[in-house]
Amino acid sequence: MAQHALLGAGFCSGGTGLMCALVYDSWEFRAAVPIVALLGVIFTTLFWGGLAGFVGAFTASFVFDAWLFPPIGSLAINDPIDRMWFGFFHFCSIVVVLVCPTNSPGIHVPERR
Repeated sequence: MAQHALLGAGFCSGGTGLMCALVYDSWEFRAAVPIVALLGVIFTTLFWGGLAGFVGAFTASFVFDAWLFPPIGSLAINDPIDRMWFGFFHFCSIVVVLVCPTNSPGIHVPERR
């Protein structure tokens, strides 16, 4: 279980870090990064479970905070619009993790005939 959480954290934070590096100079595309990162949270939740989705969303939010929103390299967010996008990502990632069906190996769903 902890192995899946580490995979989710690595996948979400690595993907988010890559996106932050790609849009570093183009500030007009900053709003798209949290929306695209939600796709990573959905993928993580579907394939590695809910705990991995929560941990992945948590680590991705730290990457956002440090490398996407100014001041770069700090955990402070100065712009109210950026704070709104940060809150939007947190809210949507929690909803996604709670709503998505998880791939739990201990639960067996019988096939329908």
